[in-house]
Amino acid sequence: MGDELNLMRKKFCRIMTGIGSVMEIMPYADYSRFVPKMTARERMQRHWERTGLHLQRAFNRFTSEYEQYEQEKKN
Repeated sequence: MGDELNLMRKKFCRIMTGIGSVMEIMPYADYSRFVPKMTARERMQRHWERTGLHLQRAFNRFTSEYEQYEQEKKN
């Protein structure tokens, strides 16, 4: 009977330790606001659109600076 009681206590302690471990990984706050609302395809499209916008801005700036350089070189 004593061995059974010790075995039950050990099992109980293991179960409680397991429950405590699960509680440790449960978040205290709501993180759903960080979950993307758009699909992966929509997000990729948005990123490529932004990439294109940045490339266009860089090209326009380069062209403007190059034209200015050419004008200064002529003068």
